[in-house]
Amino acid sequence: EPAGAAPFARRVRAGLLDTVLVAARPLAAGADLAPGDIRADTAVRWGPPHAAVPRAEAGWRVRRGLLAGDRLDVPDVQPPPVVAAGAPVRVEWRQGSVAVGLDGIAMGSAPLGGTVAVRLEGRGQRIGVVTAPGTVRIGT
Repeated sequence: EPAGAAPFARRVRAGLLDTVLVAARPLAAGADLAPGDIRADTAVRWGPPHAAVPRAEAGWRVRRGLLAGDRLDVPDVQPPPVVAAGAPVRVEWRQGSVAVGLDGIAMGSAPLGGTVAVRLEGRGQRIGVVTAPGTVRIGT
């Protein structure tokens, strides 16, 4: 402050100009993204830095209808499923150095890292995380 001037405070809001992926045309729910469906655009990003998130690419599935110019962010788009509903899966459970593997049937479709319910013969239904194509981890 200049000598003799009263102190003052100012509130500043700063944003970061960032490249984002947007729909190049209207996209229907359930459609798979093609290279021509994705366009790069710039937008101001407000707030704290975002954790690294995967960026949409060709092959990802549209989960809700999008208009041209809408951002292609999770959960509006998601990676393609690596486990399909009704498909056989290997179900793994690990606790320390003990590992158990069972055969099961996926009750839904899910991408890598997604959750899916699996039916285990004679053991009911469990919820697990897809760790690889055709593989689901349950428990801890």
